[in-house]
Amino acid sequence: MDINKVNATLNKAIADLQSGEVEGLAEEVMFESSNDGKFVTPTARLTWTMHNWKLEELPQKGKKKLRVSSMQNVDGLFRGHKAPHHFIAGNILRDAKLTRSDTYDKVKAKIDRAYQKAFSDLSSGQWAEWLEQNDWVKNVKWQESPVHYLKVEPEGMVTIQAKGKDFSVKSEWTTFSAYSPHDAHDYDPSYTQYEAKSAAAGRKLYKILQKNPRALSGVSWNEFNAWLTKKKIAFDTHFSQWR
Repeated sequence: MDINKVNATLNKAIADLQSGEVEGLAEEVMFESSNDGKFVTPTARLTWTMHNWKLEELPQKGKKKLRVSSMQNVDGLFRGHKAPHHFIAGNILRDAKLTRSDTYDKVKAKIDRAYQKAFSDLSSGQWAEWLEQNDWVKNVKWQESPVHYLKVEPEGMVTIQAKGKDFSVKSEWTTFSAYSPHDAHDYDPSYTQYEAKSAAAGRKLYKILQKNPRALSGVSWNEFNAWLTKKKIAFDTHFSQWR
């Protein structure tokens, strides 16, 4: 499955619904139920899977604390069982009618209202008995917590794969990882791993590589330890255990 094509189809359907271009829509729209997705506004990022919803307040000038909320996706709890399709992410998003100007609070409230609509529709339809038997699903709520702004990844921070002379580094916004070069055919294929000691260390390397993706091109694995130390990037060292 091409997830990008699925997401594009889903987002187009949502946009069409918001613009009023789709008329005579059936009561229940079936989207790819296994789809993961993301919806971003200038101040919030909503991501979802079959099992979970996650809403993040994006970094903004002057804000040291940001809010992050998560909630179970009811759809995933009943996958493989006879259950209504009202909780499929695509149907919840259809009823939420999110817009690109929505704030964190608006996105959260709209998803809540979409769930309430699902409960209301179920209570008066063919799934009323199912809802009565599974009334506990109404207690699935957002769980919110404040986090430091540096712990929320800004939108657009893609993973960087940087190459040294004889090794490579996987660098992300809050972490990085690199393994010593080794030959899988060696009698003792042991290895050493360097990993970011903290989110701050991960960000420091990420910013260096974001500015100059070839920053490590002249650095060998034997020199990488000293290079990190010189850049004041804290890291942990892990060794393989060969038995």
